[in-house]
Amino acid sequence: ADEEYDRLQDALSKLLTINAANGYDKEAIDKAADEYEATRAKKNEVWGQIRGLSEKKYDDHKKRIAELKDSITPVGQKIIDALLNSSKVTQEQADSWANSQIIEKSAITRLKKMGYPEADIRRDMAEFYRVTGGKLRQVRLETNGSKRANASGIGHFEDSIIRPGSRFNKTVLWHEMAHHLEADSAAKAASNGYLLKRRKSEKVYSLKSLTRNPGYRSNEGAYDDNFIDHYIGKVYPDKTTEVWSMGIQYLATPQDAAMMVAKDPEMAALMAG
Repeated sequence: ADEEYDRLQDALSKLLTINAANGYDKEAIDKAADEYEATRAKKNEVWGQIRGLSEKKYDDHKKRIAELKDSITPVGQKIIDALLNSSKVTQEQADSWANSQIIEKSAITRLKKMGYPEADIRRDMAEFYRVTGGKLRQVRLETNGSKRANASGIGHFEDSIIRPGSRFNKTVLWHEMAHHLEADSAAKAASNGYLLKRRKSEKVYSLKSLTRNPGYRSNEGAYDDNFIDHYIGKVYPDKTTEVWSMGIQYLATPQDAAMMVAKDPEMAALMAG
């Protein structure tokens, strides 16, 4: 279909130059005009075929991805269940902790509009608390209208703040909550040691160049390695890392948990430990 489309485009280009070639003879012009319209109609028909084939290819691709995700879900669920079953935190303790966390009304309103109601947020907070063995103290969710979710107060046990972005769900919540695990100096040392062990060299690359994603700022850099995601290697001046945030983020859904174990068992072992 692509080849036919290109052939018809060439034919149209030639028909546009026929007037000068035939000395602007009316009969020849009329004939060329009729041929031009017929060729353009055929080209539009072929373009419709190309679009249809492209949509089918995309739909087939999405369907195959969904099938693969479904196939690894039981594996990932076993991983998550193993972590929950080995937790020293009971469900009742986790629920109590989650219900005591501060979620400002403005954040509740914004997240509800995104389809993430307060009850679901607190449920996911409780599960995080169990998976991480009750490593957090107080967390506050507030909003300032930012498009990109972020956490502040990292490195301190108090004033731990999470600000939802324009897209916020369980995975993003766990990512931002996990940033606050580095308030524990042992956790921070472990994540930095992991980066130093895994990096290919001391060179810091821009995330734009590593990911080919223009959305990253020019001053966002990372070590290069075979991480599941280049963002894991991000470097901060204060030695904060994305190791825990990204690793625990992969435990938020069974599919991602299975993916982490398959692609990076070393990182999965660090998270489980």
